[in-house]
Amino acid sequence: MIQINHMTAILAKDIKDVIRNIQVLVLFIVYPAVAFIMTQSIGGEKLFFIGVFATMHFVFTPIVVAASMIAEEKEKNTLRVLRMSGISSLEFFLSTAVFVVVLDCLTGSSFLLMQGDGSINVGVFYSAAIFGSVISVLIGMCVGTYSKSPSATNGLAVPLGMIFSFLPMLSYFNKNLESISKYLFGQQIQYLIGGQKWTAEAVIICSINFIIVTGLYILLYRRAKTDE
Repeated sequence: MIQINHMTAILAKDIKDVIRNIQVLVLFIVYPAVAFIMTQSIGGEKLFFIGVFATMHFVFTPIVVAASMIAEEKEKNTLRVLRMSGISSLEFFLSTAVFVVVLDCLTGSSFLLMQGDGSINVGVFYSAAIFGSVISVLIGMCVGTYSKSPSATNGLAVPLGMIFSFLPMLSYFNKNLESISKYLFGQQIQYLIGGQKWTAEAVIICSINFIIVTGLYILLYRRAKTDE
């Protein structure tokens, strides 16, 4: 059963930790900033640049941030204390996800301001942003839980983040690559941000990605708890 006091305590601690970590905060503004520069410099390709950098923002950023947060907890040995205090994998995930997803969506709202012509459906945009961020947080937490050190965490989180967020951009130029990347949630997020509406295929692919990553996170969390 979920206990609200557990979640609020973790959430408050996460907020304090991230405020003190400038490197993590920068990640939440770097892709909106780059997208703003590109859309202002090359006005005719606004939707393309927004789609590319918004996908990176809602996929790459949550993976790296969540992984970094878990790695920091492990380094300080507070993660072990949290597990020993009876906090479940669901409580821990929800507390971390709420913080990362909300901050990611708040900073990501700037992409809507860049479009200018209202071509992006706001409802689809935010639903894709939330879905992409949640799956990405799960991936980041899997990486942080699995890795033995902060350096190992970064060494795994960054390549994974690049795979899930950069493949959609590369598939724009290579249709053979798109036939593979379309089965990854990152590609579906770019489709949705780029103007496509939710389809049965998009829902199924994102749901399967979510289920697989959720199962992996629960397995790793329980294994880590058993090892301790």
